[in-house]
Amino acid sequence: MIETIIRTGQHVAPHPATCRFVLAPKTSNSSQQHLPPDAQLELVAYSPFQVAVPWLLHSERTTSDSIDEDLIWTCADILNSDPCRRFSYGVTLRDNNATLWFFSRSHELVSSPFNGTTEPHNLINVVLSLAFAYPEQLGYDTTLSHILDDTTTAQIRLTVGNNVYVTKKLLSDCRRDGICRKATRVWEAYREDDPERTPVAVKDVWVAADAVQEGDQLMDLHEKLQAVTQLSLPRPPGQYFLTVVEHGFVPTFDGVDDDTLLMIRGATPGLSPPHLKHYRIVFQEIGTPIHGLESLSDIMRALADATRALQLLYQLGLVHRDVSAGNILFVNGVGKLVDLEFMKRYKGPISSSSAEQHMGTPNFTPGEVAAQFYSYASCSFRPPDAPFFEKPRFRYNPFHDVESTLWIAIWTLFCHRRNLPQVKDFFDMHFPRHFTTDTFDRRMLAISCGFLSLEKSDPFYSVLRTLHDARIQLHLQYAPFESNIPSHYHFLEDEAAPCKGSPFDDIHSIFITRQFGLSY
Repeated sequence: MIETIIRTGQHVAPHPATCRFVLAPKTSNSSQQHLPPDAQLELVAYSPFQVAVPWLLHSERTTSDSIDEDLIWTCADILNSDPCRRFSYGVTLRDNNATLWFFSRSHELVSSPFNGTTEPHNLINVVLSLAFAYPEQLGYDTTLSHILDDTTTAQIRLTVGNNVYVTKKLLSDCRRDGICRKATRVWEAYREDDPERTPVAVKDVWVAADAVQEGDQLMDLHEKLQAVTQLSLPRPPGQYFLTVVEHGFVPTFDGVDDDTLLMIRGATPGLSPPHLKHYRIVFQEIGTPIHGLESLSDIMRALADATRALQLLYQLGLVHRDVSAGNILFVNGVGKLVDLEFMKRYKGPISSSSAEQHMGTPNFTPGEVAAQFYSYASCSFRPPDAPFFEKPRFRYNPFHDVESTLWIAIWTLFCHRRNLPQVKDFFDMHFPRHFTTDTFDRRMLAISCGFLSLEKSDPFYSVLRTLHDARIQLHLQYAPFESNIPSHYHFLEDEAAPCKGSPFDDIHSIFITRQFGLSY
């Protein structure tokens, strides 16, 4: 019936069908070994990812309950496997009832079921609209296309600003189960018109529509770093951060910025989530994240340089708020702190009642940030002249950025040593797949009272001792700061940049020397 609708539509449509209907396809877009959908609309034109619209059919299933869930997983595979896809449609058929689905990086919509027998015009409209839609109307990105290089390896040609880049290999693909996410991909690439094919890194990501562009943040940061002179660093301040070549939002086929709200034509049914915008940025440097380093000394040097970068941010009154193993790169022997999307000032009045909503990457999130609570503070926050109990709102501060580097070091040290029972128990308790209140409590207890001990014969023993020393120093910094939160809160409310005598002054240099065994 569907094939007949498409074949008949060829006689009246202004252009040939862009898709063909395939029942029981042999392959799918999935790179995760999921079964292909029961049927699908496939692009007539070549694409390494052929599935344009998946169809899930009740007649092909033993139960009807799994159809909706299977369609969601199938569309997630489409969006996560094919970098050309901005959004995806899907169709489920239960007997004579059809349902149309839509998935983007911020919205998931589903129509009311309609009966294809009693409402044939609706079914015909859906089939013809999808089969004869242009690729961009099916969610394909016109600024990005698949190509074949001389080795017949599928690569990507993509546009950033007025320049075209050709990818050489994928550097990072934050692919997780689910659909509504940033979908960050980073490629090593070269500019198409560059005869030298100078390698650069191209990052493609969906960001909050109201977020400051990372490229603007980095260029502004480099400008401000030129005024930082009071620190004695081994390298110029700018070398601890990436260099922007160009950046900008990705345009759609009609020239407007690609926005998930535009995909649904501005309609926001119910409590709509924040919409996202498509963004690309090109970096001059290509590096290896900490989790890809094999040498423990390289890892510690990268962490030390990242802590120096945090110290520079601190000098400017800023906190990173997402220090993780993936956000520290090792480039030609230098650690660089990257991904400044969540960077903000830690001083100044708080405008909202919920001061800190962003938690960073779970494995490396400070315990206090996860719990939104000052763990070391005294039981009473009441100033002497306050007539009632007053608890200041929790806010992120430079100590928390530094604590994340400690968890990165612990994670790096133990994630490949889980064959030891004590290491496995410690790792499972402090780096669980799903965080709970107990996890946060255990993390703060580890900072306060210590963590895993190894035998002196263990090759990691000396490193663990330095981590213990760093933990003690962090504990000694947290305790006095939070024991007098009311007075320190006035310091945090002040918008002036940090000055000498700040409670955060020494923590970065202490960690560089105590945790990473390096000195200036």
